[in-house]
Amino acid sequence: MLCLLLTSCLGSKVYRELLPQEPLPPTELASGLASLSAKDCGTCHVAIYDEWSESMMGQAWTDPVFQADFQERDELYVCRHCHTPVTEQQPELTVGIDRVLPSVKTSTVDNPHFQPELVDEGVTCVACHLQDGAIVGPHDDIEAPTRGGSSPSDRPEPPASAATRCPDTHRELEVWQAATGSSDDCVTCHMPAVDRPLMEGYPSRPGRQHTFAGSWEGDMLRSAVAMSLDGGELLVENRAGHNLPTAEPTHVLELV
Repeated sequence: MLCLLLTSCLGSKVYRELLPQEPLPPTELASGLASLSAKDCGTCHVAIYDEWSESMMGQAWTDPVFQADFQERDELYVCRHCHTPVTEQQPELTVGIDRVLPSVKTSTVDNPHFQPELVDEGVTCVACHLQDGAIVGPHDDIEAPTRGGSSPSDRPEPPASAATRCPDTHRELEVWQAATGSSDDCVTCHMPAVDRPLMEGYPSRPGRQHTFAGSWEGDMLRSAVAMSLDGGELLVENRAGHNLPTAEPTHVLELV
């Protein structure tokens, strides 16, 4: 509906007024943090940093498959807001959409808060763990500069993102919960439970691996798909509980 409405108002004053005109706000740095960079987080949280840096979250921007798709889409602005979600990772800030057809054209302003050294960090630590000037996580028994809370960050979406982005992977959670009847969330499968110290010298405690396992990992893929032969017919069973493959419509699952 939104896409149809935007298309019907192309180039008009009404079209522009439908969209937010304020760019994404700068990130409020938590007291005790030297910077927004994951490298600084990694000086203390070594094991977590090592897992993240090898994951698709840590490589969300540098992954060659994403970069090829990004270039194919003529650097569609909205891609940056998932693959480099922190304001300081954006060279320009989108304040509106001029048109969506025949291709998306945005109104932008230079970002005075841009930190180019953060771009290659992709979905960096503070994208999930920094909210309202404080570090948040699953535990509430750690003193400043951290406080307890849930990990996902409620950052504003860029203008008209619902009309221009590819299907949202994160909405697979609703599909999975409806199919399984479970109230668990994405971390149950994609961030396996682990007991380890938060930092060197700290006691061991329940936590989550930051590997963000997905279909690019053999064990995860094998757990999500079952194949069998029945009278010469190949039967494929989806055991993931959600769409497979997810989100991006150009993704293909090749059975060999």
